Amino acid sequence: MTGEQIGSWILDRELGKGGMGIVYLAHHVDSSKQPNQAAIKVLALEHAMDESIHERFQREIAVLGRLKHANIVRLLDYGEEKGRAFYAMEYVDGVSFQTLLNQHQRLPWDEVLDMAMQVCQALKHAHNHGIVHRDLKPSNLLRSNDDSRVVKLTDFGVAW
Repeated sequence: MTGEQIGSWILDRELGKGGMGIVYLAHHVDSSKQPNQAAIKVLALEHAMDESIHERFQREIAVLGRLKHANIVRLLDYGEEKGRAFYAMEYVDGVSFQTLLNQHQRLPWDEVLDMAMQVCQALKHAHNHGIVHRDLKPSNLLRSNDDSRVVKLTDFGVAW
């Protein structure tokens, strides 16, 4: 799908695959829109006709739409294109905790404490909105590469 347009987004490159779909880095057709870049999750073609997976995907969109927190990826857009559901979320230019663990095996205690506090704040915000993530794991936590080292909770696919 790289190079294709979905909604008002052009898919630039694949970022990863999950149980329900593929996530792409994309840019907005209108370069004056802010933000111009997004991570676009597209429901996998093999799941497009599966009612229960489609409902779960729609629930993930609804959950993200309710959450507005600095440590949770923001929902930017959503829709359906050529029978495929998608949503656009804030793109985090960074790495997952899984990648950090694979690279370093062990992280300095002050970094771990800072990251844990950010994750706790994200989970508290979700819980305050009646949402339980249910899939907290290193690959669903992203840390930005910039100096802020902001941690973002992602993948609300099985949240309840």
